[in-house]
Amino acid sequence: MFNVVVKSLLVIFLLGFGSSVLACMCGKASTCELFNSADVSFVGKAVRVEKDDSGTFKKEFTVFEIMESFIGERTETIRIQNRSGFSCDISFELGETFLIFARGNTSEGFGTGFCSGNLPVQFATAEIAELRKLSGAKGLGKLQGTVLKETSQNRDDRLPMSGIRLNVVEIDTGRKYEASTNEKGRFELAAPPGKYKVSPAVPRGYLMSSSFEEESKEIRSGGCSESYFVFYNNSRVAGLLVDIEGKPVRYARVELVSITDPKSTFLGGLSGKSDSNGYFSISQIPAGKYTLSLNYNSPPRPDHPFPTTFYPFGSSRSEAKILDVSSGSSIEGIIWRLPAGLDEEIISGDVVWEDGSPVIGAEIKIFDLAFPGHYAGCHLAEARDDAPNVSDSPVRSTSFAIKGPACDLKSDARGTFNLRMYSARTYRVTASMARTVDGTKVEYSDESESFQLTGTSPKIKLVLKQKKGLPK
Repeated sequence: MFNVVVKSLLVIFLLGFGSSVLACMCGKASTCELFNSADVSFVGKAVRVEKDDSGTFKKEFTVFEIMESFIGERTETIRIQNRSGFSCDISFELGETFLIFARGNTSEGFGTGFCSGNLPVQFATAEIAELRKLSGAKGLGKLQGTVLKETSQNRDDRLPMSGIRLNVVEIDTGRKYEASTNEKGRFELAAPPGKYKVSPAVPRGYLMSSSFEEESKEIRSGGCSESYFVFYNNSRVAGLLVDIEGKPVRYARVELVSITDPKSTFLGGLSGKSDSNGYFSISQIPAGKYTLSLNYNSPPRPDHPFPTTFYPFGSSRSEAKILDVSSGSSIEGIIWRLPAGLDEEIISGDVVWEDGSPVIGAEIKIFDLAFPGHYAGCHLAEARDDAPNVSDSPVRSTSFAIKGPACDLKSDARGTFNLRMYSARTYRVTASMARTVDGTKVEYSDESESFQLTGTSPKIKLVLKQKKGLPK
């Protein structure tokens, strides 16, 4: 039986003969779309497998005995490449009957893949009935699609845009057509078979996503082609980030957080990083009300040792200025002076076994309790080449590394550890170690109580005990 039964698939990649498909992504598609995009479609019985191991990738071809043809030449058998060493590969059980969609030509061969819409015939009754109608269709095909707008960083929150005009031009003749979206953001246009350029009229205050730009589409008689367009709000919030002395704060990430949409608070949402002169810019912001913050989703670190801070000042979000972003709005010229950086304090500790002997090489982790999902004192850092002697080149090198005082921190030969963290923050320290006991790996750990740094360096003692549930 066919390895995976997948119904109603949008063809993102149709695996063609000799193509270099490195990934396979599938979404919903109608039988009409599959009919339009395939070069051959038929119901056939898998009667033979042929393999080619001569190249870098092992290829596999299935020979089908055609029982009913919908697209392409009417032949008794057809050879389809279905495996080539990539993620779109599929396999067919010999003796079973399938509905097949494939791309290619008689001279170079035909190929099919996981996203091509193939189905075991017992699951394809409705599709076969529709294909019988489509294969005999004469005249028009359909250009159709959807226009949406972003309303948040969550892609599930795209909303339909009604009344958007679609400009359609037949490429060979220059003939022009128009369509408009309905309340669901959908449009549909009947047109003769041919190649068309489909482009939406972008309304004022919006930008079209570069991922969904105007497209060239081809339709055949009875076929339909789907387009998908997404608009962003053409908005911007920009300004200058400076420290308490007025000096630029470089490469710090500032974040816009919605006051009405809790989904926008996730790490990596609406954010921008200041450049080497302290300037930052955030664009394509969905309409709404926001606060501007620094270190809202991450703890302070050596290059940006600031507490969570909201524009224009203070650590309380209730006192932050509300930035009202509307369609096409631009809020610029912000000068944001940050508070003084936090002072550092030393945290020291001992890690011992239950018998009091020191633990050498225990792994030490520290957590800022305001950010439980982060290891404090260990972060991804970017290094940029800003040397003036390369100013005549547009190329700047950027490298990434994990840095911080708590990265790869382990207890020393005396079972002790020391690290620097920030005053007025609340932390918890953990230690862990693995031992092999009678051939079994056993883990030991302990964690401290939470504590706040208040100017007196705390001394932590961690006693490693065997984790529950493991053999003793």
